[in-house]
Order: sequence, then structure tokens, then C-alpha cells
Amino acid sequence: MIRKLATAAAAGAIALSGLVAFGVGSASAASIQITATTGSHITCSAIKSKAVLSVALRDPWVQSDHSGDSDPSFAAIPDNNSWVLNGPVLVSAPKAKATSCTGTVTDGAGHTASVKEVDLALSTDPAHPGSPDPATCAGLVAPTGPSTAQFTTSITYKSATKGFTIAPTAGTGLVQSSEGAGFRINGGTLTGSFAGSGHSSTLANVDSKTLTAFLSSSALTPRTSANAGTKFACQASAKNKKGVWSLKAPKGITKLGIASGSVDLSK
Repeated sequence: MIRKLATAAAAGAIALSGLVAFGVGSASAASIQITATTGSHITCSAIKSKAVLSVALRDPWVQSDHSGDSDPSFAAIPDNNSWVLNGPVLVSAPKAKATSCTGTVTDGAGHTASVKEVDLALSTDPAHPGSPDPATCAGLVAPTGPSTAQFTTSITYKSATKGFTIAPTAGTGLVQSSEGAGFRINGGTLTGSFAGSGHSSTLANVDSKTLTAFLSSSALTPRTSANAGTKFACQASAKNKKGVWSLKAPKGITKLGIASGSVDLSK
């Protein structure tokens, strides 16, 4: 009986070792990580995010903006910038997601993968925070010169190709410029995937709520006595009591909603 049990156990061990040899019951092979290099190109045509500003953007009351108003007493309201804070304005967008991605990455060693989606984090570089000038909506809507702020970014990738992961990217020295209904962040130096001569460019278009807020800037639509009490995000409202006008500070803009745009990385 003992001999029969021993024989059966030996047979079972042989069978089990055979299964293991064919990968049954064993841990799967580790994924290969690709560090994107020359010949890699990714474009994601959809992006969503929210950005927070460290200082609220508010426009000052400038008397000359209202000089042609039909109400002389309204037109005579003097300059007032008591609610306007100075910059620099730091930007933080820690959770941006880009989808609808096309293109592939390669490591130059015969490994290639496509990308399903990209996660990005963007923030102002504390060493290069930008201008200390007054933080106004008008300054963003109608800038008088290029921004001096620089940004840092971290980018991670979700591979769409089984068996492969993609090394993340870090970027420093990126710059911002206005474009369309939003802004573009590009330039700088990349490390990790797309390091060296790689190129990164992110276009972020603000959502309708943010756009409406910026359209209330005095740079575009100076307030009139006819809409004196209407709430504008960027401009002070005005109230007439017994022929005397008084101003109420605007709430300002502290958040930017990003509804569309694109992310492009290449080398």
C-alpha cells in the first residue's frame, strides 16, 4: 500500500513539473519597460484637467475705461485697484488626463508599444515663478509680452500593448504662451522617455465656464452703468445709492477648467 502511494505521489510530481515547465501555475513573465527614444511619436487628441491659481485674478477699476458712459457720475468713478493682488501667480494642475492617443514608442532595441492614455501633472517652477506684476484677468487675456514663468511636468503612460510598460517622462523649463481659447505649454528639457532631443507640447483649451469668466475682463468688455450690478468674475460691480456710486470687489478667477486640447510627444 505504501509503495502504491509513493508511486502515485511520484507520478503526480512529474506531472506537476511538466505543467510548470509549460508555464501553468507559475508567475507570468515580467513586462518589458520601453524608454521612448528616436522614432517615437505620440499624439493624444483629448485632454481634461483643472488648474488652481495661487492668486485670484481681478481687474482694477480704470476710470478712462468708462469715460464714454451715458451716466456722467458713473463715468467719474475714480481709479481703484485695492482688490488687485500682486503676482507671481503659481499654477498647479496635478491631475490631467489625455486620451484618444495614436502613435507608438520604441526603445531602439526592437521593442515597440502603443499608448492608451497619458497622465500629466503640471506646476509652476518655484525657481522661475514669473512676473510680480499685478495679477489681472486683462494681463492673461491681452498680455503685453511673453510670460517669464517656467513650468515642470511629470508624465506617465498606460501602454496599450500587452507585455510592455513605458518609462515616465519628467520635464523642466517648459514655457507657456496664449493660443486660441487657452494656452500651450512646450519647450524645456525632458528626461526619461523622450529624453535629450525629445519634444513635448500640450495645448489646453479652457471650458465654457472659465471662458465666460475671462470674457468679463475689462480688457474685452468694460462695465457700463447699464450692467453695473451684474456679477462679473473679473470686474468690480457698482451700486448707485442716492446718486453716489460705490464699488464692490470682484470674486476673481482662481481655477481654470480644461475641457479639450492635445498632448504631443516626439523624438
